[in-house]
Amino acid sequence: MKILNDLSIKEIKLNKKRSLVIIIGIILSTALICGVAGIVTSFQNSIIKYYKDNEGDYHAIFYEVPKGELKYIEENRNVDKYYLSEDLGYANLENSQNKQKPYVNVISMNNGYLSNMGLHLLEGRMPENSSEIVISEHIIKNAKVEYKIGDSITLDIGQRQLTTGEKLNQKNSYLTGTEDDDGTVLEEEIINTVKKEYKIVGIIERPSMTIENYSAPRIYYYNKNGRSRAKS
Repeated sequence: MKILNDLSIKEIKLNKKRSLVIIIGIILSTALICGVAGIVTSFQNSIIKYYKDNEGDYHAIFYEVPKGELKYIEENRNVDKYYLSEDLGYANLENSQNKQKPYVNVISMNNGYLSNMGLHLLEGRMPENSSEIVISEHIIKNAKVEYKIGDSITLDIGQRQLTTGEKLNQKNSYLTGTEDDDGTVLEEEIINTVKKEYKIVGIIERPSMTIENYSAPRIYYYNKNGRSRAKS
């Protein structure tokens, strides 16, 4: 080993310029590799932060989870945390100027959902109890319904279905006036309604498509205390 060290030192002394170039090249190569790795890591972190802020902080989503089966999520050692929401139903949106979106859809959610699902306040605050609500700015901009913070609203909330009896959900666009395969003109109605009164305490940006499907025939209201949809 001593002989190899002596030969290496002798070679460096005999070829000082070449050795200097090699050393500088190694330094520059190492710096380049570290720089590229840093840029990639920074870009990755920026993408993650963007999606957390705009789409929500979660890895998986489960729809229509029965209340009796929530324990399988709560007790799962692979689940660090979860958020809950519940689709309370639909109500007619009075004075809506968008004929393809004549409904509001009321979503109830817990604190985790409100804080981690990319809901951004424009005015006011988030709901603190089940009688308070925030509305999507889409109601004002798209449906042209002039709600403001402090307004009280009364809704007859129920479920969508066709007059033929077929149940409809968030995946169905607005069907009134369209024809089925047999040429029958379809018409929707809201059934099993329950009257609810809410106070508007905030206005939020239009949520991502994860929450508010842009092709759906409704615009969203959000209030606190959900128990049906889980995200982890």
